[in-house]
Amino acid sequence: MTARPWSLRVLRQSHIQWYQNLFDLHLITQDGLESLKMDADRFYDQFSSSPEIAALRKLPTAEDFRTQTDRWLDDSQIEDWLGRLERAIVHVQEKLAQQADEKNQFEELLQSASSSGQKCALFRWPQFAQTSEHSRFTDARALWSAFRDSPFSGYPAPLPYLVKRATSKSVHFMEKDLIGTVPRTGRLKDLQAAWILGFLRALNPAVKVEILSPSSPGEQKWEL
Repeated sequence: MTARPWSLRVLRQSHIQWYQNLFDLHLITQDGLESLKMDADRFYDQFSSSPEIAALRKLPTAEDFRTQTDRWLDDSQIEDWLGRLERAIVHVQEKLAQQADEKNQFEELLQSASSSGQKCALFRWPQFAQTSEHSRFTDARALWSAFRDSPFSGYPAPLPYLVKRATSKSVHFMEKDLIGTVPRTGRLKDLQAAWILGFLRALNPAVKVEILSPSSPGEQKWEL
């Protein structure tokens, strides 16, 4: 039996899950550009040329990434490339938020981010796309479990949240500063909060989200 070369890149399910999170996270940018009627090519031309920025111009679906991995990667290992891609996504969204703010379009961008969160929830939980309210997530702890399978789960790093209290009617948590996670501050945190609200309300329209601390680390309370 021939030994597998140490340098051979092996695409694992964990890579696919990480990539799917990044793809859904990047939809905040794509949907935002469309909502604000900004030219995508001109927007991306602002950034230094890199394989990651090139990929963001037309990011492949998770299935295309799985079947055509080498088409999208450079010579680095998969984990390194995904880490750089995540940092590029956050950097691009910071720029988008800044420009929307300067043009007095930030509220519109927040609405777009909320819509992106809703679409992500219905993609990951399609059985709830057209259900009546009584059959949706009626336990706040179930909403928390659904949120743990989202682009903001911090995957593959540990979950970047500390749950202070969780009952059937409410979840109270705060963010943790973890080594290895890409920091999000300022307007980017506002975008994240809008996305989370859209995600949750797609699963249960009755949920109320209270931002207890908008600074870093953030703190939220969800109630049904």
